Amino acid sequence: MTSNEHYRRQIEQLIEKEKASTSGGQAAEEYARVHAARFLQMLAVCTRFVPQKTAHVLDVGRSNLTALLASYYETVWSLGYDLSEDEGGTGRWGLCRASGISCLI
Repeated sequence: MTSNEHYRRQIEQLIEKEKASTSGGQAAEEYARVHAARFLQMLAVCTRFVPQKTAHVLDVGRSNLTALLASYYETVWSLGYDLSEDEGGTGRWGLCRASGISCLI
């Protein structure tokens, strides 16, 4: 193995390790755990200032907060990556309804 091949293999391994830690299932669980209290606090603020369940809500940057908002409000839209093309941070932006209706690009 040449030194270039050796370095290329090391770089590929580092990229895979980073991808696993930032966009894998374990990363999603860690993100949800770390931000759970903040999301609950944000829901409390939203429902305090806009208590009407029929209000239309736009959540920018899809996350567990989107699902939490959708558990209270009837209509929640989310601006983020198109779910059909999201590969851990790559893809086109779309507007998606939290209830699962197809994205608008």
